[in-house]
Amino acid sequence: MSLSPRTIRLAEILLLSLYILAGVVYSSLLPYGARYLDERDYMAFSQHLLHGPGFSLDGVHLSAARSPGYPFFLAMVEAIGGGIVAVRLVQYLLVAATILLVARLARARGLVSPLMVTILVWLYPILFYTSGTFYPQTLAAFLFVGALAQLITPSRSADPGGADFWSHHAHRAVLRLDF
Repeated sequence: MSLSPRTIRLAEILLLSLYILAGVVYSSLLPYGARYLDERDYMAFSQHLLHGPGFSLDGVHLSAARSPGYPFFLAMVEAIGGGIVAVRLVQYLLVAATILLVARLARARGLVSPLMVTILVWLYPILFYTSGTFYPQTLAAFLFVGALAQLITPSRSADPGGADFWSHHAHRAVLRLDF
């Protein structure tokens, strides 16, 4: 029995929606605050970027103890009103978007069923657990897979003079997720 592409797509969306919903529940049940030293460092950096002297771990001296990309990302989430739970939810959304991108790559290359990609994520509980922590690997994986998807996904228009060509590549430049 073969499933239609529409059925597979609906199953993917359902599984990812359940993943995000489980992430919402898990994030709200976790204790408020950072649980690990790395998380405390990232949160301190982001707080000091927003309210303190800049990229500082102790709020007094500037530091180079961690790379600045992830604390700036956390500061952006916090600047729009997100707290610790919101940051955790964003982490789950990043993982879900990464899964969608990997499924898109699998579909484009015919390597494995996109539904299989989504199912494998459910069978790997460590990914779910680490999605609820503040680690830069989640953001880095999303950016890497997003860039890879943009590089190897075939262009929809081969005419470099056509409006579709420029419109399409302008959207690709900002990593538009068009599934």
